[in-house]
Amino acid sequence: ALDVLDVAGSFDVQITDALLTGKTRVTSSRGDVRMSDTSCGDFEQDCWLKATTGSVYYYEGRDVLNALDIQYRSVNMRSCFALPDRMHHTSGALPHTTAFKVAKHYDRDGNGKVTQEEFDVGIKKLGACLGGSCPLYSWSAAAKASVFASPDPSITTLFPALSTAAFHAALVSANYSELQPSTYRTLSIARNKRSTGAVQNRSIRLEASAGEIRLELSNASNLTYVAPQDAAPLGARLLPTDAESLMPLRDAYGDASLLTNRDVFAVIDVMSSPGVPADRWLYTSNEVYFELQPPLLDLISYGTVRPRVARFEVRLTDGEACAPGAAALDTDAKMAAARARVYEELRRTLKPRLQAELGGALARVKPRNSRDSFPRLASYSRYSPTDPFHEEDYRQVMMRGRGRRAF
Repeated sequence: ALDVLDVAGSFDVQITDALLTGKTRVTSSRGDVRMSDTSCGDFEQDCWLKATTGSVYYYEGRDVLNALDIQYRSVNMRSCFALPDRMHHTSGALPHTTAFKVAKHYDRDGNGKVTQEEFDVGIKKLGACLGGSCPLYSWSAAAKASVFASPDPSITTLFPALSTAAFHAALVSANYSELQPSTYRTLSIARNKRSTGAVQNRSIRLEASAGEIRLELSNASNLTYVAPQDAAPLGARLLPTDAESLMPLRDAYGDASLLTNRDVFAVIDVMSSPGVPADRWLYTSNEVYFELQPPLLDLISYGTVRPRVARFEVRLTDGEACAPGAAALDTDAKMAAARARVYEELRRTLKPRLQAELGGALARVKPRNSRDSFPRLASYSRYSPTDPFHEEDYRQVMMRGRGRRAF
């Protein structure tokens, strides 16, 4: 048992089967925070799990829970609660951010008003993303129509600016807590102690500014996915900061209309998360680098064929993996479908918006690659634009496409 636990860093944190009797604070600026089957926050002690750019996962599978009260404020569109059918779950009314903090964040020139332009700047600074094209493109028109609308229904034009007090009131009225600074979600759990049967309260605060918040109670077979108002969108989605890191590749090398002599060979490491397998992906603007490794081409060309080599580490959340049991990739079919969703999201990020096909090539590195041999890669294709992507062996596709010229 630990009386006090205070962990802070830029790494993944995993706590399993521990007894934390005192105050607990775990903060990760880059990694994920995972806690499973751990007594934390008992007897109204402070238990705070926070991830700045990663995700927070809380799993409880030991005790028979008799009540569950979920209190949350939406921070983004990535929340997943997997709960037993018999559980009582309600969304509580946590306090909104104060008007002072909202004014300090949005009122850039300090004149006591928030304009629509300042609203857009504040949304970007928060890292929030609005609209169905997230995280690649944010569309704030619907939020503006709600926040800057006139209380008189006969007036259809939007106010160009609001006072900071009126702006804060509009955010509260529309329940746009994801657009308020310093918002967070908490979970309050009441459970039965097996020894005495008495109710023991557990209070846990979970905070994730960019990643996912996931609560899973796996001590019963009849689990149901409970979607809060900020439910996760279907499909794999890159975290906004990771999507932004890949966009320079799209702008410099993905546009097929750009005539450039520069090539890129990018290594994209996808970190493991619920419903998302850990894999290494390769993106290049010239497929010749999939057949001959860049160092070998550099050697035989005397340095004239040398691509820019870049490395990225990205994280995704999968809305389809929120349903209980779906996060476990325990069959070949589930693994193949998950990898196809990851490919589709990476392709969507690296492809210019108005371009039909991806400029260059994107492939997954298969395990057990040997040094100085033809790389074992998996490519993805689909039979029609409405069909899902399926995996193919890259070498077989390449040889089949060349026909007799391959021999």
